[in-house]
Amino acid sequence: MYNNCIFDMTARNFNQGTYEFPYSNTLYKLKSKVAKSNMSTVKQNVRSAISVKDTGEFYYRVSNGATGIINKFKLDNSDYKFDDLLSSLGGVYTICLHYHADYHPDDNRTILFSGDVSVADNNLGDITNGISIDVHGLYIDNQRVLELEDNIDNDIAIVCYSQLVDGNIEYIVKVYLDGVVSAVRKLSTRIKMGDSLYVGCRRYIKGGKEYLINKCDTNIYSIRIYTEALNEFDIMC
Repeated sequence: MYNNCIFDMTARNFNQGTYEFPYSNTLYKLKSKVAKSNMSTVKQNVRSAISVKDTGEFYYRVSNGATGIINKFKLDNSDYKFDDLLSSLGGVYTICLHYHADYHPDDNRTILFSGDVSVADNNLGDITNGISIDVHGLYIDNQRVLELEDNIDNDIAIVCYSQLVDGNIEYIVKVYLDGVVSAVRKLSTRIKMGDSLYVGCRRYIKGGKEYLINKCDTNIYSIRIYTEALNEFDIMC
C-alpha cells in the first residue's frame, strides 16, 4: 500500500507547529519512481498548524480564514497537475481523509475539494465535476451521494477504479465511512478532478480573480492519496 502513496499528511509530534507539508516517497512503485507532492497553508494564522489536544491527539487546524492546498505533484522529473496525474495512472486511486468539523448551522462548508464549480450567478459555487467532502454531504460531480455530520470524527475513503462490462468501460466509485461501504456509484466517464486539492474550502476563478468559498473550521488528522484501489483491510490499517 505504501508503495502506491503519492501524498501523506498525518498530524504527529514530529511536525507539530508546521504549516508546510512536503512529501516524498522514494519507494513508490517499488523504487521504480520517486513520488513527491506538497501541502501548504493559505492565509496561515497562529492556529492553522499542527497542534495537540489535551488528550495527546495531534491535528492540523484549518480555521479563521486559513485554507490548505495540495499540489506540486511529481513523478521522477515530471511535474503533474492532480487530474493529469490520475489520468496518466489509469484513473485508479484512493483518497483517505480523517477529520472533525466544528459544529455550525451553515451547510455550505467544505473540508476537501478538487474539481470545478459553477460560476453562474443563479448557482454560484455549486460543484459541476470532481469531488467535494462537505460537512453535511459528500458530492461526486453534481450528485450528493452520502449524508455526513459535523462535530464528530469522520474517517472517509473514496476508492475509484474501472472495469470492462460488455465491452464498455465502467467507472466505479466506492465511498467508505468509518471502514464501511456507504455509497457506490457506476459512472460512464471518470471523475474529472481539478489541478489541485483544496482543504477547508472550494475554489473557482471568475473574471480572472480567484475565489475561495465554503470555508470551514475543522481539525484534519490525516489526508492520504494512493494510486491504487484500496480494499477494506487496507483502509482500516
